[in-house]
Amino acid sequence: MKQDSILPFLGLAFRGRNLVWGEKTVLTAIRDKVARVVLVASDASENTVSRITHRASERGIPVFELISNKAELGASLGKGACASVAITDAGIALSVLEKLDPEGNHVETAKKLEKMKRRKSLKAKRRK
Repeated sequence: MKQDSILPFLGLAFRGRNLVWGEKTVLTAIRDKVARVVLVASDASENTVSRITHRASERGIPVFELISNKAELGASLGKGACASVAITDAGIALSVLEKLDPEGNHVETAKKLEKMKRRKSLKAKRRK
């Protein structure tokens, strides 16, 4: 599936508070083990990409480079230019991972996200 179809989805995730944006908050989400999938704009600086990729690889979090630039990524969130975003919800991260990785290169991450998603839905059912 095309990466362009992800941008509106990211806007919904942002409005649902399931996404953080900006280099500092993304790095904080990675450090605190809250980030599930990290997306980086195509024109992000090499320093930003290397810093995020290094921290995410330490935690086993997949990082994808989008074909969209910073302006397009920021516009999808209703913000200005944005170089990186981290998805914090397991269900949304699983959907994005399936769209960005149709070959299945991140099978272990997908299994982990599926397990987290099921656990979250069970908790929601117990509350009712």
